[in-house]
Amino acid sequence: MKVNLGNSEAFEVVFDGKGKAILNGKEVSLDVSPVGQGRYHLLIDGKSLELEIAEADSTSRNIVFYLNGHKQSAGISNRIDELLQRLGMDKAQSRKETVIKAPMPGLVLEVIAEAGQLVEPGSPLVILEAMKMENVIKSVAEGTVKKVFISKGSTVEKNAVLVEFES
Repeated sequence: MKVNLGNSEAFEVVFDGKGKAILNGKEVSLDVSPVGQGRYHLLIDGKSLELEIAEADSTSRNIVFYLNGHKQSAGISNRIDELLQRLGMDKAQSRKETVIKAPMPGLVLEVIAEAGQLVEPGSPLVILEAMKMENVIKSVAEGTVKKVFISKGSTVEKNAVLVEFES
């Protein structure tokens, strides 16, 4: 994996799971011991470090942490992220969706989204019942709801537009 620190310093890290790691092509001994919730003691080639994870966003793969009391931020990428970036497909993830469509036919049990509402990624928009299961349709990006096309109790077909966002 690659770790890009906020100061633009980058590290290539490979863990072997047996007390060794490769850091920028150099083998180092590594011992990681949890000491509390989000807190770890690291021993890297005999050097003792205290690590505390302050924030971790799995979607953007960014973390904020304290290393020996000094605040740092980093972006983490793996081989798949790097391949997608080389293929130009990483931009597709950040593309702003303007509509949310029904993934399957079903009955609208609840409409949570309202016109003018600001939503975050993962915010529930609609609850759709399909095959006797409730499916929460969530926002994939941050945005403002422009229009809601359905109402509670209505039936929808697959790919019917449920919610439109401002562009």
